[in-house]
Amino acid sequence: MITANISTVYTVPVIPTLMRYGMTKPMYENDGILVCDISYQILATKYQKQVSGLDEEGNTTTETVAIDFATPVLFHEETKTIPYQLYLLIEQYRLTKSVELLEQINGALTQFTFQGSLSEFVLQVDSIQ
Repeated sequence: MITANISTVYTVPVIPTLMRYGMTKPMYENDGILVCDISYQILATKYQKQVSGLDEEGNTTTETVAIDFATPVLFHEETKTIPYQLYLLIEQYRLTKSVELLEQINGALTQFTFQGSLSEFVLQVDSIQ
């Protein structure tokens, strides 16, 4: 198969669905608070596509559907300093799968700030393996 590079700029909304992370610097004290550094990647496994069809009356309709990428696409990666207590909370959730812990984690994740095109992105999770 022959490959051609596309020069047309076109935007496709992607849906970030996975986050991979790992500790890069273990617990240390920073301004009297115990913290650690994590490196993370946010991946998109789906994108939005407009699909046209016909309704019962024969009128053309358009709806937005989520389509799977063949493989996850790297959406964002960064290294961040987080409270060590949050890291422990995440590890405890991984062991217990407690809904209450997940709610606490999501509350803490609202403090994550992103820059640029992700400035309005609010990280929330529904499970952690």
